Amino acid sequence: MPRLSELEASKSPGDAFERLCDIMHRLRGPGGCPWDARQTPESLKPHILEEAYEVIEAIDLKDNDKICEELGDLLLQVVFQAEIFRQQEAFDATVVADSIADKLVRRHPHVFADADWSCEKELHLQWERIKSKEKPKRGTQGPFDTIPNTLPALMQAQKLVSKAMKSDLEQDRRKTILVRMSDRLAALPPTDAEPEGAEELIGELLLEVVRLAASLGCDAETSLLRTMNAYRQQLNAAIGQGNNSGNFSSANRK
Repeated sequence: MPRLSELEASKSPGDAFERLCDIMHRLRGPGGCPWDARQTPESLKPHILEEAYEVIEAIDLKDNDKICEELGDLLLQVVFQAEIFRQQEAFDATVVADSIADKLVRRHPHVFADADWSCEKELHLQWERIKSKEKPKRGTQGPFDTIPNTLPALMQAQKLVSKAMKSDLEQDRRKTILVRMSDRLAALPPTDAEPEGAEELIGELLLEVVRLAASLGCDAETSLLRTMNAYRQQLNAAIGQGNNSGNFSSANRK
């Protein structure tokens, strides 16, 4: 194994990926880093989520250097997991990269084969047909059960609504969505008393917001993240100015 100082900067993506895999192999090998060596797929799960959200934050900041850095941190998590499974003789980073490359080729027959298409909606349906053939059948699992329950609720709702719209089970009618939202808001009492079925009402209202976002072509998760980042900055500014009134809602944010 060459010394780290001998691992020069790579001249191609393939060389760079191989270099990263070699470094990870050394970190988890004899004489490597004790912390890296004792990590497991389970212990690294929080890091995967954290790095993914940091990529999103960097993109929102439009900071190319930060985006590059955070994408590298996220790529590290992929290589880290692959090295652990390589040591377990399950698969390695090469199999991971080949698997996703093969999947992209299979799911784009209009690019890599001679499949005909007339509109983008047809491409979406083609993608779903190919995907359903690839996924193993699990008992009585329905087509919408392929969306992981481990996703955050807002992201799950987005995927469900998006898939329903592509399957023509949901209609992209903004006026109807707004009417349903208005009905649910009207069901809330004007007092501070907790309404009966408040949790169900809020859930239905949130789902309508996701439907509205989809009809506008917006990503609800990203929209909320951006708003929360702005809200956090304004809260910090308010504390710095001694504003502790407890009445700092979106209604009075400027």
